[in-house]
Amino acid sequence: MTKVPVFFTIITIAVISLLLYSMYYSPSVEHVKPEIQAYLNTKYENQFTITSIEKNHVGLFYRVAGYKMDIVDVEGIELKGIIMEFNSDSKKWATMSGSNIDRQYKEEKKKRGS
Repeated sequence: MTKVPVFFTIITIAVISLLLYSMYYSPSVEHVKPEIQAYLNTKYENQFTITSIEKNHVGLFYRVAGYKMDIVDVEGIELKGIIMEFNSDSKKWATMSGSNIDRQYKEEKKKRGS
């Protein structure tokens, strides 16, 4: 066995390892919860509090795609299944997968007759 194929084998294994790591790595819930709460506090003027949060897994390979959470407002109106992710281009948190806090909040308020 020559040294050139061994070198390429090592490089190939390293590249595949990095791809798998970048595909499956996501910060822990404990790390992102304060960041998302701060975003909600800024955008909605302390109106919502996160009641539960978990990683949102999708697809055949169980890849993490954002964080699924339930939030409650100061009046007790609860919104379930809000999915958020950090948008690295705009450097801020954003809802995804059809989640829309404003729309869901209006629907819940309408149901309550508020």
